[in-house]
Amino acid sequence: MRTLIRAISDSTLVKTAMFERDPNWGRILAACGNAGVPFNYKKVNLFIGDQNHLVQVLEKGNPLVFDKAYMKKLLRESQIQILLELNSGEEEGIGWGSDLTTDYVMFNSVYTTW
Repeated sequence: MRTLIRAISDSTLVKTAMFERDPNWGRILAACGNAGVPFNYKKVNLFIGDQNHLVQVLEKGNPLVFDKAYMKKLLRESQIQILLELNSGEEEGIGWGSDLTTDYVMFNSVYTTW
């Protein structure tokens, strides 16, 4: 479980999606796939939101219809949550990550190594 959590929280593509307030479930599942841990995406339930409200975006691997304006509002919060249910065992895990902010991108783009 730790490997999947780390794959999601470290993924630059997931961080970029969250920065853009885009609940891009495809990037989250791709990060899981890149973790090298076998899982069946057809069993996955996925929820995205803030600390108080989660919106289900996948049910058993199938995309769900949700209010995009409401989701964008949730993703404006300083803390975003992603809840991934693999539905393939009893293990649970919690992890934290950091975002890509405009300041971070600008700071790391002003110097060169050559």
